[in-house]
Amino acid sequence: MSVVDVVSPRVIEQGQKAWSTVKEQCEKINKPATGQSIGHCTPTHDCKLAMDYAIEDAAMNDTVAKSTQRLLALLIYFPKGAVIGDSPTLVIPIHIEGTAKIGQINIDTNHYYEVRSRTILEVPEESKVSAIVLSW
Repeated sequence: MSVVDVVSPRVIEQGQKAWSTVKEQCEKINKPATGQSIGHCTPTHDCKLAMDYAIEDAAMNDTVAKSTQRLLALLIYFPKGAVIGDSPTLVIPIHIEGTAKIGQINIDTNHYYEVRSRTILEVPEESKVSAIVLSW
């Protein structure tokens, strides 16, 4: 399976705290740069802490722990498809307006997602997803 949805109360709770610290900057981005489907914000300490919890909980944490090349980002996905998972990726949605899917899985803020192979994060028109993302 290329995408696994994971339930972790502490990741979800920390994700909610993270959203409260980045909500204002994320809401200021109403559309991506021309020709893009992703906007970028600066992750806060609370974003990093949520991802640290996900790394500890994730089934693939051995790979994460050994990796020296990690990229943590706070991304806003807009309508269109965004390719994710070219390398192993953890996605913690912290706010969703409308709906979205990673591969065949409808995503929500009550899970985080292990993306193990290349797939599409699909955001329909009138929707928007703010997520903490870690790739390695």
